[in-house]
Amino acid sequence: MSVERTLWPYDVRAHLGDKPPEEKAKLIATLGLNPELLKLERHASAQDISNVLGAETFARLFKFAFVRNPWDFQLSLYHFNMTRTEFPGHLSTIKFRDFEDYIMSKARVAAPQGLQKRYIVDDNDKLMVDFVGRFETLAQDFGAVCDPLGLKDVKLAHENSTKHLPWQQSYTLPMFEIVRDVSRADIDYFGYADDPAAYGVK
Repeated sequence: MSVERTLWPYDVRAHLGDKPPEEKAKLIATLGLNPELLKLERHASAQDISNVLGAETFARLFKFAFVRNPWDFQLSLYHFNMTRTEFPGHLSTIKFRDFEDYIMSKARVAAPQGLQKRYIVDDNDKLMVDFVGRFETLAQDFGAVCDPLGLKDVKLAHENSTKHLPWQQSYTLPMFEIVRDVSRADIDYFGYADDPAAYGVK
């Protein structure tokens, strides 16, 4: 399910159409926003967005993000990159024999800022968003996002879903341990269990 696709009709960018860049910039400016916002990458961090909008404007907005269990995150990322040939990650992923090879080939080094955490905290590890939802409770948490935005009866769109077994069935214990080491920052920050027994992984 895609939160981004569901909320796209309410995104200012959805109403800019195929207008020339100069006209888009003017329209963004009339809303009191920095036109440089249009140049941000799709997966920009909260800090990047704040830097462009300015701290005062950023503080007025309702900010939210969704995170995913780190082991499920890796499985979903693998299948996404395997099937989406237009994305840069495709070529680096198809060289692996299978998901196990993909995980076991990873350097057992923790990402200091986390693979997900880094998008929502500042340089001092302070949370920059107002609400953090979880993929595991997506429907419920999406409702918590819609309420402050004044959105009623909005149904989550299905997009970028990949067909695979439940993530717990895709991991061996060594695989689980590698992702645990790599994703330590995310596991600790978001409070995910790090014991394989908690998920039935053996």
